[in-house]
Amino acid sequence: LNKVCLLLSHDLEGFLPYTLVISEEVGLEFASLTPAPHFIVDPGNIVKADRVRYEALLQDRSFGKLCKTIAARQDLRQAAGWSLEDRVRPPYIHTVHLVVRQGTTTSPGGSGSEPQEVTMLVAVQTE
Repeated sequence: LNKVCLLLSHDLEGFLPYTLVISEEVGLEFASLTPAPHFIVDPGNIVKADRVRYEALLQDRSFGKLCKTIAARQDLRQAAGWSLEDRVRPPYIHTVHLVVRQGTTTSPGGSGSEPQEVTMLVAVQTE
C-alpha cells in the first residue's frame, strides 16, 4: 500500500491523494482519498512509463498551463481536505509519467469509444 498523488490529463482537479496497490492479479489499483472515483489500470495497457523530475515538469508549457488553470478555479480554493497548493505541487518530489490507453481504467460511467491515450502523473513518496 503506497500513498501517491495523481494527476490525470483530462481532469482539471489537479493532483489528488490516492492509495496505490500493485498486484499481479489486479494491476494498479488506485483508491481515492477524496470523493474522486477509484479505478484500476491494467499494466498491459501502459504505453509509456518513465520518471520525470518535478522541476522538468515546471518547464513544460502544457503542464504550466494546466497548473494555471487549476490555480484559477475559485471552487477549488474553498475545497476541504486538499489544498490548492497541493493540487499543483504535490508533497512528494518523485514523479512517474504514465501514458495509458483509455479503456484500461475501470470506473462507473465509462464509455466504449475508440481507445485514446490518457496521461497520468503519479507523485510518489520514494523512487
